[in-house]
This record gives sequence, structure tokens and C-alpha cells, in this order.
Amino acid sequence: GYAGNVTGTITNIYTDQSYNNGQGVSFLTGDLINKNPATGTGEGRPLVRFTNLGIPTTATVLSASLTIAVKNYVTPGTLTGYYLNVPWNSSSTTTFNWAIHDTGVNWSAPGAGGVGTDQISGKSFSITGLTAAGVQMVTIPLDLSVVQSWIANPSTSNGIILINSTPGWNVREASATDSTVSLHPILTVKYQ
Repeated sequence: GYAGNVTGTITNIYTDQSYNNGQGVSFLTGDLINKNPATGTGEGRPLVRFTNLGIPTTATVLSASLTIAVKNYVTPGTLTGYYLNVPWNSSSTTTFNWAIHDTGVNWSAPGAGGVGTDQISGKSFSITGLTAAGVQMVTIPLDLSVVQSWIANPSTSNGIILINSTPGWNVREASATDSTVSLHPILTVKYQ
């Protein structure tokens, strides 16, 4: 099967301390943590990307969507997805965290928050309408021009980051390492 799905979570946990040089903590396996604390540190931002798609670089993208398994058991809020403009290396917590996206390379703003630098300017989507019913499969239409660029130039396939815009809400998404394979993030691309 397809093995190019890469996921991870960056957090601002410990950015106010000397642990990990104050760069925050990242999680490379397990659920993707998407948390927006009402105050203080503890924010988590999941990243998802797809590599080695096997689609010809000359193909024309007709439609594209991302399906994720959201795990929510409380009153839900809103998640906003942003397309990433820079590559990230999730091979270890020292190359991928709140401060850096690769060895010695900082995000332009902490938490991949730089609009127009870390994130592609003017390109985003919202995930709303969730319930407190537990695991929910959500399919999001993706921006065709961004996905077309991923196909035409695979080195630009930097994926997305999900940012929780609801203070106090803690939600999770299944990662590429979830023991239930049917819950892994799925990219669907129709092309000609």
C-alpha cells in the first residue's frame, strides 16, 4: 500500500523553559494533538503531508480532497487548515518542533505561523460542523492550484497544518501511525 503519508504534531509545551532549548515539544507518533489552551502554553498543531504520489508531473488535477479522522468527545469548535510553504523534517524532535522545521532552520514565526512564509498566503480551509460523537471521518476539498503545484513539482508538497481557533478545545486527529489503518489521513486526487 501507499506509504508516503507523513504526520506529526508541534507544540509550544516547554517553550518557556530550558527543556529542548525552549523550542517546544513535538510528537511523531500517536494521535495528532490539536489543542488551543485558554491561557498559557500547551497549544498543539498537527501537520500532514503526502509524498511520492506517483502521479505524472504533467497531469492536470481535476479535484482533490483530504479525509481525516477527527476524534472529538466534547462541544466542538473550528479547525482551520493552512497550506505549508516550506518543507519540514519530522525525522526527530530536534529537527521538527515549535521553533524549527529542519536542522537549524527556524519557522519564520513560531508554530509555523508565518503567513506568506511558513504558510501559503490566501490559501486556507475551515473544518466546522463536528459533533461530540467520538471518531468522525471528515472530507475537505483542497485548493486545486496548490495540489496542482504538488503534482507538477513534488518538492513543493509540504502539506497542511491544522490550527485550532477555539480557546479551551482539545481535539485529536488520527495520524499516519494509527493502529487502525482506515483512520489514516487520505489524499484523493482525480486527474487527467
